[in-house]
Amino acid sequence: MKSLAFDFPDFLLCKRNLAGALFAQGKPCDARALGDRGGGARRSGFALSLFAEGSEVKSMTNKLPDAEHQASLDKNFPYIQQGTEPPGRWVPDDLIPGSKKWDGQPHWSTRHGGAVVRWGLGRPVRIDFASYPDRSRGVVLENGYNRWRRLAVDGRNWVHGTIEIKADDVTFSDGEQPIYTPPQRTAIPNLEADVAHDAGFLDALQDDDFANAAYTVLKTQRFYKGELRGWKAGSGRAAELVANLRGLGESFSDWKPYGGSRDGSYLRSVHEHLARIGWRIETLEDQQRAEQLRISRIPLVLQEMNELGKRRESAAGEWTEKLKQIPLAAPDAQALQAAELLRALALSGRISEEEHDSLFHRLELPFGP
Repeated sequence: MKSLAFDFPDFLLCKRNLAGALFAQGKPCDARALGDRGGGARRSGFALSLFAEGSEVKSMTNKLPDAEHQASLDKNFPYIQQGTEPPGRWVPDDLIPGSKKWDGQPHWSTRHGGAVVRWGLGRPVRIDFASYPDRSRGVVLENGYNRWRRLAVDGRNWVHGTIEIKADDVTFSDGEQPIYTPPQRTAIPNLEADVAHDAGFLDALQDDDFANAAYTVLKTQRFYKGELRGWKAGSGRAAELVANLRGLGESFSDWKPYGGSRDGSYLRSVHEHLARIGWRIETLEDQQRAEQLRISRIPLVLQEMNELGKRRESAAGEWTEKLKQIPLAAPDAQALQAAELLRALALSGRISEEEHDSLFHRLELPFGP
């Protein structure tokens, strides 16, 4: 059994999308020791045990499992009688007031006529042999945030919809499909806007190998167009961007955290496409110039925050609770002073969440808002 350490965002993805790359193969996350704050989680890393035969986890599929695959699912999701007491549940965590932890068996299955519901941490996460609108049967996967999807007849496009779990069956109904509206090009360089309106890049992105390489490049590199501030996506945004641009109804969880490529030819192809539309990788000179801009910006932001400090104190919004859990950090004393003042403005109810996030990003502080 392999034990892989994930940071906070990957933990949430694993927990939220248990029907994804792991559950599609009957390889669930071992979440028995994981805590939950009712929609959040502790930011420290978690060790998630993956019941995986190899070092890689394959992408999702809705093909009906063969005998070996079915046996793996049945082993990792043992059957219980429908309507009986679940073998696990969320309970208060005595070590962390206000939080919960999972107690008992994390995964199980129930039969509903010819359909099988796979459960993870008390929620349905995958349906085998669900009834489709055309009366055929297949697999339905949770898409995160309690949304569901199935593969279309072409085996490539995803169809999003809803499920109804009944005593004698589980039905999937096609619903509203996600629509991606790309940003428009403006005078301010935006890599997402440029690639979203470039036919050559979009055509290349339909190739799965190119898409994997694009995810790798976009999540790891900062790009510049001319001398203006760089653009960087990070793993989550890069995964969402690749999924949106392909237009197949995919989710960010199809790419993060298991997507990516080391194929030099495809990686070069991605860089060539980006260079063709004017984007280049960040250089040392870019980093030095960006640092100078960051330092020069701090006094201006401090002045603006001092003016905001003249507002009348009021009750802080609920959104500020998350700030109390994040330790302050800054690259230098002046930036730390700005971070402390920004935190004080928020906790004293003098600024809104939108104002806080705008000031935070202008200061380029090294911790999340």
